Amino acid sequence: MMSKGSRYIFVILSAISFQAFASNFDYKSDIPADNKPSADYLKKRENLQSKHWDVDKLITDNNAVEKRELARQMKEDELNRKSREFNDRVNEKIRQDLERTARIKENNGMTRSNFFDRE
Repeated sequence: MMSKGSRYIFVILSAISFQAFASNFDYKSDIPADNKPSADYLKKRENLQSKHWDVDKLITDNNAVEKRELARQMKEDELNRKSREFNDRVNEKIRQDLERTARIKENNGMTRSNFFDRE
């Protein structure tokens, strides 16, 4: 039977042991005396195709993306403006209807159309 504190002791001891056995993966290599890249690296670098070093395509692609994003933003702004205008018109109509209803209620149901119809 385990006591209440034994699992906490196990966790603490496990943490300590993991720290004790932790490997050190730091790079411990001597700097070359001539401070030049290795022949293998130079060979791989020479075999690279020129397309990896060409940034003109990247620049044109970025410009095209910026233009598309600007066009999308302008279209979205225009749709938002139209939506606000529509909502403003609808809200104005609703406000007018509410005011008219309040005036009719204030005048005990009297409107322009039934003003002369009273008895």
